[in-house]
Amino acid sequence: MKRTAKTTLARLVALWTLAVTMWAVQAQSQPQRIAFSESHPQLYLDLFRPAGESPSGDLKPAVLCLHGGGWMKGDPGKIHATAAEFASRGFVAVASSYRLTDEATFPAQLEDVIEALAWMKSDAGATEGIDPDRIFVMGSSAGGHLAVLVGVHDDVPDELRPTATFGIGAQSDFTAPHIVSAAYTDRARFYVPLIGGSYQKNPQGYLAASPLHHLDASDKPVGFLTGALDQPTTHATRFRREAFRLGVPTTFSTIKDAPHALLNQEGFRKEAVDRMVAFFERNSTGAGRVAIEWDGAEGILKPMDPHWQRLGGDYNGCEGAQWLEGAGDSPPSLVFAAHHDHLAFTWREDTGLRLLAEDTAEASTWRPAGNGELIVLEQQTRQLAFFNRSGNRQKTVLSDWDGKRFNRPNDLAIRPGKKTREMWMTDPQYSFRNRPLESPEYEGQYVFRITRSGEDFTVEPAIQDLRTPNGIVFDRTGRELYVGDSGAKKVFKYNLSEEGKIVGTKLFAEGFKALDGLAVDQKGHIWAGTRDAAFAFNEQGEKIGEMKFPGMVTSIAFSRPNADGVAWVAITTREAAHVARFRF
Repeated sequence: MKRTAKTTLARLVALWTLAVTMWAVQAQSQPQRIAFSESHPQLYLDLFRPAGESPSGDLKPAVLCLHGGGWMKGDPGKIHATAAEFASRGFVAVASSYRLTDEATFPAQLEDVIEALAWMKSDAGATEGIDPDRIFVMGSSAGGHLAVLVGVHDDVPDELRPTATFGIGAQSDFTAPHIVSAAYTDRARFYVPLIGGSYQKNPQGYLAASPLHHLDASDKPVGFLTGALDQPTTHATRFRREAFRLGVPTTFSTIKDAPHALLNQEGFRKEAVDRMVAFFERNSTGAGRVAIEWDGAEGILKPMDPHWQRLGGDYNGCEGAQWLEGAGDSPPSLVFAAHHDHLAFTWREDTGLRLLAEDTAEASTWRPAGNGELIVLEQQTRQLAFFNRSGNRQKTVLSDWDGKRFNRPNDLAIRPGKKTREMWMTDPQYSFRNRPLESPEYEGQYVFRITRSGEDFTVEPAIQDLRTPNGIVFDRTGRELYVGDSGAKKVFKYNLSEEGKIVGTKLFAEGFKALDGLAVDQKGHIWAGTRDAAFAFNEQGEKIGEMKFPGMVTSIAFSRPNADGVAWVAITTREAAHVARFRF
């Protein structure tokens, strides 16, 4: 085809536009180098902005990126690709240098990171588009250790503390045996130069450099990630356990087939940044208050504050909210489980968050059983057990039906007026794929009716036609039972006789994206947890209210209103528990 001057010009314009665009993208990927330390002028940071953003625009969240290298080598260039990845997600990313061990021993490295944070939080940082209230820190290997340490260390001024921190392949306990013995191995080249001697010669130096030994309840969220091929010492097991005890949000995950230096490979790097961004975003205001959007008809309930208090957080599964009424004028206590972390917590307005039980058998649902006891569903052992209110397991109550072990005892409803003389339990076949040595021992997934006479319990499969029975709750009279079928994404209503026989069944609600816990409030409305909200329904199954939540709602619980008509509401998502006051 003959090429005309017009088409040739169009092609040239297109090529020129493409060249300019490519140049602009390349230019935007080139960092701005800034010297940030007056006392150590050799220190610098490389600043990456989101593409197309100028410093004069709206302030952006920022992340300080710290390179690895065993504290003895490396420079900010080693983590440029990660910083650029953060910039592509809308962050101002700062890759910072710090003094290496050939120049100074610890705490010089921590001091340099603090100074970089001070620059980011200063007017100079704001001039570069950094929001001083949304500054995060991440690092890999040695940089991961420093990232975690600056989030918890006692010497970091409160006004300079980052909003959340994240360590990749990071050591969190410098008093661990593999580090204490490092002076006698080839790894002495890492720890001894950093601290300035072996543990035997300078134990206080190792304590000072150990993030675990600086943790307290006021610390901001801390996350961990490691490659599946990395050493187990990077799993921060003791650190995360102590963080859970203190109520400090923390998370841990691995990337399949990834090595220690996973940020060097693009696929692993992108996945790691995905996880860090998700962690930073859900902790963008730190631990504490979460704004919840409410849309509901008049007369349901009235939130007294749109902000809910977030309790702990970043659990590997969270559910089973239950209010335990206090004696006299004492406020109610909340019990909830971080069951996949084998933990249970209690919270009260005047005492705050406390660890109730640890090393549980994935105890998920805690219900008051009278006489100071709690009846608890243990998903790992597939049993029901009695615990006391101090969180101590007393004995097994039930483990099977007709000689067949339960599947996965999931949720329990005690019939009003019956105390623990009549209980109904859902028993879905969850998680057998994660338990290759176990298998279901009966066909189907049932709802069991459990009756008690003294110390004797009778079990019968009362509902056998649901795909995946999950949430369960009685209405306030005890005459109607609501069961969620998460497989069918429907809620069914069962009418019961006084003797506990089902005398009528109907579909109550459907059309859920996902379905989990059920609850009933003081006015008789039925609530259901779904993918990103809690729904309220009237007696006819019509949706009359909705609360948007940051995550899948797994359980809902209402306390008894006080004399002023004010009650506490608790909602768990898979990652955290949330509480707020409502007026009925």
